[in-house]
Amino acid sequence: MKKLSILLLVLSFVITEVVNAQDYKLLLANRTVQKNDNLNDQNVSNFIHALPKYEGFYYGIVQFHKIPSESDKSLLFERGIELLDYVPNYAYYAKIKTSLIIEDVSNIRMIYELNSFDRLRSDLSSDKYPSHAFSENQLKLQIQTVSEMDLGKLVLEIENNNFLICSIIISKPLSETLQ
Repeated sequence: MKKLSILLLVLSFVITEVVNAQDYKLLLANRTVQKNDNLNDQNVSNFIHALPKYEGFYYGIVQFHKIPSESDKSLLFERGIELLDYVPNYAYYAKIKTSLIIEDVSNIRMIYELNSFDRLRSDLSSDKYPSHAFSENQLKLQIQTVSEMDLGKLVLEIENNNFLICSIIISKPLSETLQ
């Protein structure tokens, strides 16, 4: 009876640890990324300044130790980090001002630099297009941008590369539809 009690106690401890374990894998569109906690007060600027810069902003994924509350998100925004769409687990695509005010990074676990295929589904990145994506020998793509302003720039880039746009449907970003 004593062995059974000890076994049950150990088993309940193990189950509790497994349930409470944080899963910090980034579940991107076509792969999973797991990196160690890489930030501290001294190196956060280096990670941010290494991110791709576009029109005065850095872009990347910011992963947190715990999901920020709405007030935390507001404070991050005031300091220069705009959280865009959620990325499982504990992360957001982020638009970061070059004039970022860094005061407290205790909840920021990692900053991740996206590569060109991180948001592209694996079947599309390997030229294996689904049959439903074709119509009259044309490939139909659904592209989600962060804002309508980004959509305008994307349309110009597509047209400048001699691709034909058959139609544009504007929808809210995923982050707005979940609120």
